[in-house]
Amino acid sequence: MTNSSYRHDLEHATRKGSDGEAGSGLLAFGPDRSTLVPEDFPLLRAARGESFSDDLIWIGPPGDQRALSVSARPVSEPYDFTGSVIAYSDVTQLINAVAAKDDFLANVSHELRTP
Repeated sequence: MTNSSYRHDLEHATRKGSDGEAGSGLLAFGPDRSTLVPEDFPLLRAARGESFSDDLIWIGPPGDQRALSVSARPVSEPYDFTGSVIAYSDVTQLINAVAAKDDFLANVSHELRTP
């Protein structure tokens, strides 16, 4: 089951063909924003029953990427793994705000050291 926000993110991350139509596969990148990760990377980890929090992936074409924080928890009955719950949170604005703050502090620090 997925919600509309997740479906919208999938549309954003889907590769587009030369005719503008949806192609095969997703554009999913690691934290460096350039290394492609398998599109089912978090899903495979969750399917194996792994528990993880706040893994950062970037989706979408370069220049129009969005940051997602991914967390997963296994769901099980006593002694029997039955599935996982995986949550994606769009953290693009937060990451952009932190980058702007870091840039501002670097500029202010430079100006204070070099009058």
